[in-house]
Amino acid sequence: MKLNISVLLLISILFGCNTAKTSTQTKEHLKIYVCLSPETAKTRMTNYELNIPDTWCSYLGMHYMLTHSPKALLDLRNNEHTNSLYVISYDAPSHQSENIEEALKKQLISGVPSLYEPVYTSDIHNVYGKYYIIKSKSVYDGSIIVNLDILFNYNKQDYIINYNVLEKDYETYVNDVLKIVASFRVKEKP
Repeated sequence: MKLNISVLLLISILFGCNTAKTSTQTKEHLKIYVCLSPETAKTRMTNYELNIPDTWCSYLGMHYMLTHSPKALLDLRNNEHTNSLYVISYDAPSHQSENIEEALKKQLISGVPSLYEPVYTSDIHNVYGKYYIIKSKSVYDGSIIVNLDILFNYNKQDYIINYNVLEKDYETYVNDVLKIVASFRVKEKP
């Protein structure tokens, strides 16, 4: 009996993962960790837009999430932890706030645990007004990682642009990231 339950559990896990993979792929059956054309990347940005520099690569990473990394570091599977940018915005109460201040409080409470205290600053986006940049550090595979969570709130919906980078590469890529953040636009729902 235990064997039957184990086999059923294994089959359901495999089927569930395969179903999730199929449901997120397009008719093109895109592969993960392979640079996408700029046109394909733009079609994958369903509720937002970003201008990704030509020196960066857009690809499907873990869980088929659209991710962006510098082309100079084309070990895309490793980049997910050491130099990558992606946008998070779920249609769920955890990503809905009355304003940017409430969104900041939620993010500081729910943020990824860090060995270092997160610090935050605010800036002004030319379309969405005030946003926050939450900077923290962690350790991955013996290296210090800088994590930036750039937090927007628009029409009571929270949007987080997450950027992870090795501390030694932070200064090299931060200007690209700031340009990408400035290009952020929410796609209006009809």
